[in-house]
Amino acid sequence: SRVNINAIGTEAAPEIIDVTIPYDAASRLAFESYPDDGVDYVQFKMLYESQMVAEVKAKVQERKVKEMQLVLDELEKDAAEIRFQIDELFRPKTTVDEEKVMNESGSVTS
Repeated sequence: SRVNINAIGTEAAPEIIDVTIPYDAASRLAFESYPDDGVDYVQFKMLYESQMVAEVKAKVQERKVKEMQLVLDELEKDAAEIRFQIDELFRPKTTVDEEKVMNESGSVTS
């Protein structure tokens, strides 16, 4: 895009400054700072863009793994809560005094 810089209140012709950023600006900057002068820019750009795509894909996968870990953590919490509820459900509510529990013949039952 272009930016029109006008001095307000003056009758000078506006100065047009080009502020567009080339599509390959990142690869061009990386190429310019690359220490090997014998490398062709076209090949460098192709490899640079491939590397950037691979890094973005890796970040996406990393985010998905983190999201899956959060889901797994929640499921583990839910499972622990269910185990606790089952244990509470089947835990004896009162203790039984064996001496007081007698069968009809007078022997202690267990």
